[in-house]
Formats: sequence, C-alpha cells, structure tokens
Amino acid sequence: MKTSVILIVAIFINTSLLLSQPILVLAEKINSWVLIAIELTLLFVWFAVKTVRELRNDLEIDLNDLEVFVISGKKKVSTKNK
Repeated sequence: MKTSVILIVAIFINTSLLLSQPILVLAEKINSWVLIAIELTLLFVWFAVKTVRELRNDLEIDLNDLEVFVISGKKKVSTKNK
C-alpha cells in the first residue's frame, strides 16, 4: 500500500509538471521528454508492483484447514515401538 501511494503521488507530481504552464516556466531547462520518460517509468513500476502484489496474494497457499492425520473413534493409538 505504501509503495503504491508513493508511486501515485510521484506520477501526479510529474503529470502536474508536464501540464502546468507556470511550473514549466520555472523549470525551463528541464527537457519535457525527460519528464515524459520519468512518468512512463513510474507508471511501469506502479503496474509491476501492483501485479506482483496481486500475484503473491493469489499464489499464497493456505494450509489451515488441512487435516493430514484424522483419527476418529474412541480407540487410543499407541505410539510406542516394541
């Protein structure tokens, strides 16, 4: 969750740098293609983090309900080796 929020904020800030004229006037020396490349990289990283998190959640194995040795009845089982 923290990584996604940070990436979304970074994407928003980068987009505002691209779209707002007053900030671009202050940052004249920054090439707009660099900002576009950074934004595309941020979008790719956000998508990769989201995909890996969903994949990890989908592939998680839950063995809580697994009953390997189920013994029914009132018979006591002896574990002593004779």
